[in-house]
Amino acid sequence: MEKTLKFDYNVTRELEVLREFSAGILAGLRRYMKKQNISLDNNKDFSVVMYKNVLAIYDNVYMIKTLEDAYVARGKLQIVNEGLKELEEIEIHC
Repeated sequence: MEKTLKFDYNVTRELEVLREFSAGILAGLRRYMKKQNISLDNNKDFSVVMYKNVLAIYDNVYMIKTLEDAYVARGKLQIVNEGLKELEEIEIHC
């Protein structure tokens, strides 16, 4: 019984972290898209595709049931976050 409660707590904690992490990435992508004058309707733009993928994680984070699935989602978010940092860095130096 105790092991199950601990596991549920760990999953819940990870989901809260994922929710906040994805919200931050969404905000960064929106800033980038606004500066670049990129519309959310432009499905051919890579930043729009990434925005929609992160939004799907954000919207469905509480559907994740296992810690393993939460770690997969975190990995996806980390990749997008690193790419966003690189875009922002390029933007600063231009």
